[in-house]
Amino acid sequence: MVAIFLPSLSLSASPWGFHNKRMAHMDDWQLIESYAREGSETAFRALVERHAGLVYASALRQVHDAQLAQDVAQAVFILLARKADSLRHGTDGR
Repeated sequence: MVAIFLPSLSLSASPWGFHNKRMAHMDDWQLIESYAREGSETAFRALVERHAGLVYASALRQVHDAQLAQDVAQAVFILLARKADSLRHGTDGR
């Protein structure tokens, strides 16, 4: 299981300074598959980096509290980590 830490959720810079060229060229589905099949923490980290800002901003618009929005964003990624192997390409996960 990946430990998820969402420090300053910045839209302009990666909080981890992530620079993995192989992962940078993979689409989201490929990253999810890599995490689900191989347990690739690097793939999961790439997903978090790509989407943390959007997830946090969406949560903040809903809850209007920065700390709560960060908790919600973290919960979203925890759920993704737990359910990654049950997601199917081309579906919305329902």
